[in-house]
Amino acid sequence: MVTTLFGKAPGITLFAYGMLSLLMSHSPGFHPTLLRASSLAVAPIPYRPSQQSISPGDLELTPKSFDRSVWAAAKPYLDDPLPQLMVSIPDLRGLESTTDQQLLADILKKTGDQSLKLLKRMPNIICHEKVLTKAKPRGPSWHQQFEYLVLRHEAAGEITLDEYRTDKTKSGTAPLTRGNANAWVLFHPGNLAESRFRFLGHQRVEGHSTLVLAFAQIPDKVRSPGQVSVAGTSIAVLFQGIAWIDESDFRIVRLHKDLLAPRPDIYLRALSSDVLFAEVRLPKVAEPLWLPREVKTAWDFKGEVVEQIDEYSRFRLYATKSKIVL
Repeated sequence: MVTTLFGKAPGITLFAYGMLSLLMSHSPGFHPTLLRASSLAVAPIPYRPSQQSISPGDLELTPKSFDRSVWAAAKPYLDDPLPQLMVSIPDLRGLESTTDQQLLADILKKTGDQSLKLLKRMPNIICHEKVLTKAKPRGPSWHQQFEYLVLRHEAAGEITLDEYRTDKTKSGTAPLTRGNANAWVLFHPGNLAESRFRFLGHQRVEGHSTLVLAFAQIPDKVRSPGQVSVAGTSIAVLFQGIAWIDESDFRIVRLHKDLLAPRPDIYLRALSSDVLFAEVRLPKVAEPLWLPREVKTAWDFKGEVVEQIDEYSRFRLYATKSKIVL
């Protein structure tokens, strides 16, 4: 039997066993599950404005050991006074701030529980992905279109979500971001101990009343950090960011991530992503899904700034087509 699927781009596997082991909480009929938590990846782009530029080839996050001392002097904006934090993250303007952290533990638990529920009911889906990549401030821009497919696999208590794309514009290059469909896995219960959190207050975002948290990964606690691989050399990266969480159901409305600290040793000044989520209702699916609507990714490498905007639409269930080969 041959199963017809979209072609899989090299190196694109999400939540596959082995990158980051996360022990999911036990519940009746649900076994401990190992996940791979993929964050950002930067793929090759058809633009090289200077001879000094390094062609990343496939700039991807992978699990390897790292020198924690590199991050020892990091100063996360989580610790900044609120006025200074709003300078770093302008989208916090309008925040009804608080210094009371009594609600933090409950917010984290309920958000983690919601992440588990979202993962458990994630079906096979396919959607249209429109990508705009821009070299800033006045460089060229180019458009791409993909059919974006996420397949769920479950066996022996393990859940894997594999990502596939077909390049409708035949550009030959993959998007800069990967793993957007489940970026909320950052708040999986098995990940929470690897970060510090701060409850910032309440804010109205994208039509939602949200609880706003700042977070920063802890270098000594991160078991399997992401890696940026440039020209065959892998460098560890850690992240910090802001999460806007719906007060009514604890789904993440928006997730912003930045490097925990710049890496001037590899000329990586900045690497960030901003994911907006929205409810998606599909025929034959009893409960609504929670999927990305728009993702913005940007990085500053050797003084060259590139931004990518991914827009997702036309979500639908995906069923494999099989045929008997005699």
